[in-house]
This record gives sequence, structure tokens and C-alpha cells, in this order.
Amino acid sequence: MGKTSLIFDLDGLLVNSEDEYFESISNLFAYYNVEYNWSIHATQLGLTRQESNEILINKINKSLKNKCLNVAELDNIRVRFAPKFNNIKLMPGAKEVVESLREIGVTKLFVNDIEVMECRNKYQAVMDRMSLSPNECLVIEDSPRGIYKAIEQNLKVIWIQDQKMKEYFDKNYKDLYENKNVYILELLNEVSMYLF
Repeated sequence: MGKTSLIFDLDGLLVNSEDEYFESISNLFAYYNVEYNWSIHATQLGLTRQESNEILINKINKSLKNKCLNVAELDNIRVRFAPKFNNIKLMPGAKEVVESLREIGVTKLFVNDIEVMECRNKYQAVMDRMSLSPNECLVIEDSPRGIYKAIEQNLKVIWIQDQKMKEYFDKNYKDLYENKNVYILELLNEVSMYLF
């Protein structure tokens, strides 16, 4: 591919935060005696807190018989079940991938941060800040929402699919499977082998 700059998503891709988020939201659902699974969790990837709350409220309210939860209630309860991130670890292969990419000539590695997440397009923001063009960059992403944002900017994307959510992705994102700018891998440590 000959790209010199890679833009990595952080949450769930370089650091194993998805398991913590999954446990947190599972506990929240259990509080309401509602089942939470990886297919529901897949709908949460790449969302803002407000967007996430809207989906969660809808799922919970469908299961509640005599009560209708609102955003303020959910936000208050969600704080109680927020992930602690005390033992967050790098994803398997993250350190090795970053080191091997530098060894083979990738000169710039960027990671999305929370400040960038809230802007209209996080990938455009990174390119603007670093004076990069789309033909210099490749995005490494795990969320369909993030992939769509990268495609909007004419970026090529490697989608690292969490296999716990693959069934949901297969069913709901057929267009990404067919997009010539999206390459799908199962493991992060396949990135450097795939690129060069």
C-alpha cells in the first residue's frame, strides 16, 4: 500500500476496553433484569454517550413492563456501573504491530483521542492537524461508524473485526464487506504483514 501514516482507533483496538465496556453495560442491563449480549454491544461501537444512551434506553424499555426509563435516569444509573479501567491492557499484538510498522518505514502513527471523537469527522481532524492527505494515510479501525467516517474522507481502512460481534457485522454491514477501500482482518497483528 505504500502509506507512510497510519491512524489507529484506540478504544477496543489498541487497548482492550471493549471487555470493560461490555461488563459495565451488562451489569446495567442486569439491574433491570434485561439480557445484554455481544450483538447489542456491537451497536454501541463508536457512539457518543448520548447516542449510546438512546439505543440502550430503547432496548431496556422494550423489556420493561410497567416502567419507561428516560435519558436522565439512565445516565444516573450508568454512572454507578461505569467501567473502572483499573486493569486495562494493550490488545494482543498492539505493541509488536506499532514497533514493526516503524521498522518497515511507517513514519507517522496517530491515535484518535477523546477530544477528536466529538468533532464532525475525527479522521479529517487528524489529517488537518498533521497536514496529511488521504493518499498518505491508512486508518486502522474496529467500529463500522469509524469506518464510515474514514470512507467519507476517501481513506483506505483496515477493519479489525472483533469476532465476538462478527455475526452482527455480517448481518448489518454488507456494504462494508463490498467496499474496495475496506480490508478486513481478524487480528491486529496481521496488519504489518498485510501492508507490506
